[in-house]
Amino acid sequence: MTGIVLACVLVGVLVAVPILLNHAARPAAPLSASFILDPYPPDVGQNVTFVGSASGGVLPYAYAWNFGDGSVGKNQTAVHSFSSYGAFYVELTVTDSSSAKQTASSTQPVMVLSSPAPPKSSPEINMTFTSSYNNTLEPEGYQPATGDTYLVVHLTIYDDGYANFSANPLFSMYVTVGSNTYNVSIADYIFLQYPFPPTNMTNEQSATGDLVFEVPQGTTSFAPSWRLATGEQYTIRWNQT
Repeated sequence: MTGIVLACVLVGVLVAVPILLNHAARPAAPLSASFILDPYPPDVGQNVTFVGSASGGVLPYAYAWNFGDGSVGKNQTAVHSFSSYGAFYVELTVTDSSSAKQTASSTQPVMVLSSPAPPKSSPEINMTFTSSYNNTLEPEGYQPATGDTYLVVHLTIYDDGYANFSANPLFSMYVTVGSNTYNVSIADYIFLQYPFPPTNMTNEQSATGDLVFEVPQGTTSFAPSWRLATGEQYTIRWNQT
C-alpha cells in the first residue's frame, strides 16, 4: 500500500515539472526616472525640494542626485540650496534591485535667480532728471500758448524697495514754478514715450522717458514733485544732473 502511495506522489511530481517549466519568469519592464522641484525658479540661498519618481525595473529603488554645482544627494526626496545664480543642470539617477541592475537618469536645467536686495524699512523711489525748453512739441509741432514754453523733463525712475510704485505720469507728477503748479496735460501726453513709466513698478525696476509741461517763458528753475496714492509711503529722492 505504501508503495502505491509513493508511486502516485512521484507520478504527480513528474507531471507537475513540465507545467512549471512552461511558466518562465518575465523580464522586468524598462526602468525610467523623473523628478519635480519646488519652488521654481528658486532664488540664491533658497531651499529647494527635489522629489524623484521611478517606474519599471524591480523595487526597491536607489536614488542619487547631482545638483550641478558640485553637490550630491540621495534618497527619493532631497533638499538643496544654490549659493550662486545661473543655470544648473540637475541629474537624478535611479538604480533598481534586479540582478541585472537597471539604471535610468533624468536631467533638467534649473535657473537660479539672484537674490533681491534686502527690503528697506522705508522704500525709496529715486528720480534722476535733466530738463530742457523748446517752443514746439517736436516732432508733433504743437505750439504752446502765447507767453508759454514747453519744459521737457528727461526722467529716470528707480524703485529701490519691495513695495509697488504706481508710476502714472499723467496724474502723479507735477512741477512748481514760483507759486504755480503745472501738470502734464492730455495734449502733451502724446509726446511721452508711452507706456512710460510702467505702473506698479516692483523692487529694483527702472524706467526712462520724457515728461512735458507747459510753463511760462523765461522760467529758469522749477521744483518737481510726485503725488502719492492713498496709503502709499515712500521716500522720493530727486537728483538733478
